[in-house]
Amino acid sequence: QGRPALRAQLLLAAGFRLAAPCTMPGRRRTQTVVLAGRFARTKGAAIQQLLADYEGLLGVASRVTTNAEETSEEGAPFALAERDALEEAIALASGLVEYEPVGSHYHATTAEAVDAVRGEGKTCLVDASAEGAVFAASAGVDAVFIFLKPESPEAAAAHLRDSGASADEVAAALEDLAAEAAVAEQHPELFAHVLVESADVGATAAALAAAVLPTEPPVVICGPSGVGKGTL
Repeated sequence: QGRPALRAQLLLAAGFRLAAPCTMPGRRRTQTVVLAGRFARTKGAAIQQLLADYEGLLGVASRVTTNAEETSEEGAPFALAERDALEEAIALASGLVEYEPVGSHYHATTAEAVDAVRGEGKTCLVDASAEGAVFAASAGVDAVFIFLKPESPEAAAAHLRDSGASADEVAAALEDLAAEAAVAEQHPELFAHVLVESADVGATAAALAAAVLPTEPPVVICGPSGVGKGTL
């Protein structure tokens, strides 16, 4: 039943009586949340933990790619998109929530994918880069924007080296990290929250949960003087 039902029970226990049957809203408020930050190493795992911890409340929009190799394996996280059609959508800023260049290819989230999640009554999480978030805002996407950045460039570099990246790859990634941080700094009004990830996935997930979970509307208790509102 949730918190609204608990409040109703407390009112009844305190001696209040309902003048009419108490009906609870059958649908939660949903929203779109763009989680920006390509270099937060715990972001992907934290999103998966959020989906597990808040099943039924949160969902993540599927993404598309123009790289067929990324869709060839079973369970791949991307669906294949035609390059010409995606480039046209980018140029027109139509039908897309976000996109990012990845080498000679693109990753993107379609408006259809977001609508599918929200149509299930869930708040939709969109995984994006800072540049993708700026694109979304410029395209008029109605969303809450959050920027998740790594603990430090040193921590990001250490993670890349541990993952087997070469010195050149680490240097290139650090340049990209600095460029993305600069994009976020240039648009301080865009991001409702700027969070620093933790090395602990659970801590990162908890910080994201506090920022993305929809809040309940305030409860207004009214009645004539002397009926016990203040005591309650």
